[in-house]
Amino acid sequence: MTSPSPPTRPFLEIYGFTRLFVLAMALVFLHLALVGSLQEVFPYEMSALLVSSLLLLAGFPLLLVRILGQSPRDTFHLKGLRPSTFLLLSLLTVAAVVPIDLLTAWNMRLVPPPDDLAATLAQLQPHGPGQWIIALAAASVAAPLGEEIVFRGMLQQSALGHMAPTEAVLLCAFLFAAVHLQVYALLGLLSVGVIAGVIFLRTRSLTASIYFHGLYNLISLLSLGFGQGEETGLADKPLGLPLAVVGLAVVIWVLRRLGSDASTESTWKTG
Repeated sequence: MTSPSPPTRPFLEIYGFTRLFVLAMALVFLHLALVGSLQEVFPYEMSALLVSSLLLLAGFPLLLVRILGQSPRDTFHLKGLRPSTFLLLSLLTVAAVVPIDLLTAWNMRLVPPPDDLAATLAQLQPHGPGQWIIALAAASVAAPLGEEIVFRGMLQQSALGHMAPTEAVLLCAFLFAAVHLQVYALLGLLSVGVIAGVIFLRTRSLTASIYFHGLYNLISLLSLGFGQGEETGLADKPLGLPLAVVGLAVVIWVLRRLGSDASTESTWKTG
């Protein structure tokens, strides 16, 4: 009679935080290089983001986990969400737009964007149904899926085995913001990363942070598509700061509601 095979070690435990950090950064910079190369091939630049996000940021980690004989759904906590959670996340995302835009506007005052930013954004703006479909798929599906798998599903989960939850969220949010290589938008990107990290921590579901990230990107894309330009101008509007304060209060309230049924202490200790 054959003895039962030993249980398979979890993916995060096999690689550990250091190796996962190296893997994640390698994937991110390969992704940036591939996007740059593919932009010379595709007539619409968002096509490059779509392909590279699916192949490298999302596809490679999912394939690696599958090769190890484990479930990507369980490894990355791709759980289903209740309708009430989707409603709360939608409210949170809409409320977060104003404070994040205000931070970005202030950031641009401290660190002015490059002179060609407006031209770059104009190239990304979709024209016609085909480009809109590509842009929506890239910005609100493929990129959030890949980035959340890398920064929350891999790095934040692994970091929780070595540091406090707050430190893990902030570290991964900073890495998320830094690899975008947009110093003029660093505060806004950092805010998106922090909110996504807290959502993942509170809900224990990567689906939740993907949804927030995707919806936020969708709102940003629609703003770009309707020609609001590179800067919202909220810093110069009388109601900008009060609206941002209200939005921040709503974000905090929703995050507390999301965490009401789950402890913020990590259940993903990997040793």
